[in-house]
Amino acid sequence: MNVKPGDVAIIVKGRWPNVGRIVLVDRAWGDVDYSCVGYGVLPCWLVESLGGDLDTDLGPAPTGYTPDLSLRPLPDITPEQAQEIRKRKAREEFQKALADLGRIAQALEQEAIVEER
Repeated sequence: MNVKPGDVAIIVKGRWPNVGRIVLVDRAWGDVDYSCVGYGVLPCWLVESLGGDLDTDLGPAPTGYTPDLSLRPLPDITPEQAQEIRKRKAREEFQKALADLGRIAQALEQEAIVEER
């Protein structure tokens, strides 16, 4: 296997928009049949993009699966640095979710005011 869970890796093969993306390797996804492109059944990983959405079968998404052969670990990143990258990404996602929640709460408050009138 090229990577393991927790690795920070680069996508080196696959769908062109994804090639060059830096991802966090989350966990094994299982075997996926790539016979249609001449590879056969390949072990895959669930990955999370660290910059922009991935091009997936279901459209753009922050996470997706990719074969092990399409990934190369970034060797100069220590486990501590990888953990800090994951924490920073989690903080960013939390802040975005918090902002979304604020907008939803504000919209509900405005809706309640309108209904009272």
